[in-house]
Amino acid sequence: MEHYYKVLELNSTASDAEIKKAYRRLARKYHPDINPAQDAEERFVEITEAYEYLIEKQYVRPMTFEYEEPVIDAEEQRRERARQYARKRYEEFQRTTMEFQETWYYIPVKAIRYAIIYALYAIALLMLISPVLAWFITHSGIYTFGYAFLAVLSSQVYVLARTIKKGTNAYFQE
Repeated sequence: MEHYYKVLELNSTASDAEIKKAYRRLARKYHPDINPAQDAEERFVEITEAYEYLIEKQYVRPMTFEYEEPVIDAEEQRRERARQYARKRYEEFQRTTMEFQETWYYIPVKAIRYAIIYALYAIALLMLISPVLAWFITHSGIYTFGYAFLAVLSSQVYVLARTIKKGTNAYFQE
């Protein structure tokens, strides 16, 4: 069991939330559709297998008797599910993306989405620059707290725009 924690780069006291977070981070890093390395698929399978084992928190050791067929090993079942998951996710994503790109509303949705993203970038920039302009105009530090608040809020708007754009790029690739 310690092996599975090492695969997910965790210690053995990790909570389910930490396990899920580590799995998502490593799966994103080693998914064969994203990582071109030779061992990416095998590493992804190993990560998924470890995740399933730790989340299930049960290991059924196969019992065999001389007169019975051996029971399929639970570890091998997890490994096979992980392999299927590695293949299926991208194919499903690609299929749904292609279906979306063939609809009549693809271009309007793309235009509106990017208009929102770039409007958020512009708002973030204006929020960042406005305190500096106000200071130059008034030559006063009276509203320093408000200026600092605008600068912090500006960074949050920028992060929001960047997050939306990152999620959008996969669907609107040319």
